[in-house]
Amino acid sequence: MVKQAHYNISSKVKKLDDPQLNKHIKWIKSQIPEGRSDFAIAIGGDGEVLNAFHKYPQHKILGMKIEDGRSLGFFSAVNLNEVDEKVIQDIKNDKYTSLSLPLLACEVGKRRIPILNDVAIIRRPNGKSGKFEVDVGGDIFQASGDGVIISTPGGSSSYNFASGGSIISWNLYAYSVRFFNLTRGLRSVSLIVPGDTITKVTNLYDAFIEIDGAGFEINPETQVITHLTEKHAKIISFEYHAQLQRLKRMLRSTKID
Repeated sequence: MVKQAHYNISSKVKKLDDPQLNKHIKWIKSQIPEGRSDFAIAIGGDGEVLNAFHKYPQHKILGMKIEDGRSLGFFSAVNLNEVDEKVIQDIKNDKYTSLSLPLLACEVGKRRIPILNDVAIIRRPNGKSGKFEVDVGGDIFQASGDGVIISTPGGSSSYNFASGGSIISWNLYAYSVRFFNLTRGLRSVSLIVPGDTITKVTNLYDAFIEIDGAGFEINPETQVITHLTEKHAKIISFEYHAQLQRLKRMLRSTKID
């Protein structure tokens, strides 16, 4: 039984400045009983789900998507404007599916960071082409280009997909290593590797790293080590095959000339 929710209110909500939307959010808050929480509500899009996960890693995450025509909202359980009394009752009575999504363990220097979506090691903005050494389970690759994206199954529909990579089924214990915008040979190429494979990426020039959308600069010769961990994120869904249902909606909304 849900007793309380932590709210991660998206900056998009404030930016929209929609009185009806704000009134609806206030109503949603009023419907959740007080007490100790066991899930977090993220209002906005997949970015807010990621924020909520890193803020409340032990909680189940309920994503309420703001319909903006851009975000696919793969992690969102429901559109915000569709949250009615039935949805509230389903939440209170645990009538939902709790999806268990594998996480990447990521080491950057002394930092240890769990990753729900992806880590991208990319050339510095407005800088020269990046150069990377990538060790995938002992096989060494040298690559020059924009960078390397390492994605979980859940995150494969984000940066990886936007750069032309394949979406990985959430049921597979595997992850994607994608080289994109290469300067020689193939423009981009992806490897789908077993989850326990250890991948090490070393940038040979100054580079920029983004971890679940949060970025910072890294010095040359910084090594980023990743593999899937036994830990999982819990994402609330009202659809049994959540990933495929979202993909179907995306394909239906795609215009074909």
